[in-house]
Amino acid sequence: MDVAHARGTMTEWRFYASTGDGGPWMRPVDGKLQAFPLTIGTVPVWERHWGPVLGAVDVTDPHYGQPHRASIYEIKGENGSTARFAATEFSNGVWGFYIPCEAGDDLG
Repeated sequence: MDVAHARGTMTEWRFYASTGDGGPWMRPVDGKLQAFPLTIGTVPVWERHWGPVLGAVDVTDPHYGQPHRASIYEIKGENGSTARFAATEFSNGVWGFYIPCEAGDDLG
């Protein structure tokens, strides 16, 4: 699994999803690709304002191996929950999303 380190921090980030501008997240379910709204935690990414957080992380596009610099953002859900993520535009209209690794994540 690709893990990235934010410059100046010990935070580790892992690839979460890629999707087109405002589009659904395509993932396999029972051998068929199905579309799901892109959420981080319970917060829908394309329906909320992305509040920039100071910092960025160097990441690698998991599909093509190209390096990118992803800015770190926070979004707030309706219930007051907050989700933090890093995002970068891999190519025109195609975004990559990374989330912080949890303490118990298997990074192998």
